[in-house]
Amino acid sequence: MKKVIAGGFLSLCGTIGLVGVSLFASQDLVTEWRGSRFLSTIFQNGGFAFLFVIALVMLAGGLLLMQRGCTEKEQ
Repeated sequence: MKKVIAGGFLSLCGTIGLVGVSLFASQDLVTEWRGSRFLSTIFQNGGFAFLFVIALVMLAGGLLLMQRGCTEKEQ
């Protein structure tokens, strides 16, 4: 049960971080890009690439932690 709660908070923080970076990227789009315009905007604006990657890792880690907590047998 503790893993599920910890994973929930971790994934919530990751989601909030991704929403924040997404809002920034949608307000200041780049004019020249290759591939995805959204990802080009995030990675060309300095520190937001780092925040984007950290938020993705937090979201994925939280989801994995919740999955492990749900499938783990209690003793």
